[in-house]
Amino acid sequence: MMDKEQKKISKEMIEEMEEVLKEKKEEVKKVLKEKKEELKKVAKEMDEGLKKVTKEMNEKLKEFEGTIKQAQEVLDRELRDLSGDGVKKITEADEKPLEQAMSCLKLEEALKDPADAPAIAQVLN
Repeated sequence: MMDKEQKKISKEMIEEMEEVLKEKKEEVKKVLKEKKEELKKVAKEMDEGLKKVTKEMNEKLKEFEGTIKQAQEVLDRELRDLSGDGVKKITEADEKPLEQAMSCLKLEEALKDPADAPAIAQVLN
């Protein structure tokens, strides 16, 4: 008799355990589903945040590129201005020593021939 009763108790225990296991399984499924939804929501928020940051960075990059382009144009313009002034100054500077050298050559030639006294006077003036 004890055997039948033990079997009955064992069967009831197994059924209870199966019921608890089934309930726990449903709870786990429910929690997993909730967590999956939360994860999707977080991933979507992160994606939107990333898109926003990327858009802002692209705008800042374009702004920075524009600033660099303007600065380059200003530098190029100033360089051209300076180059023009520099070439003019170099040309003027080159002319003065050249004129002096020519005067010296004329003076030297005039000194070789004392008969050219009028030429010496002209060179000195």
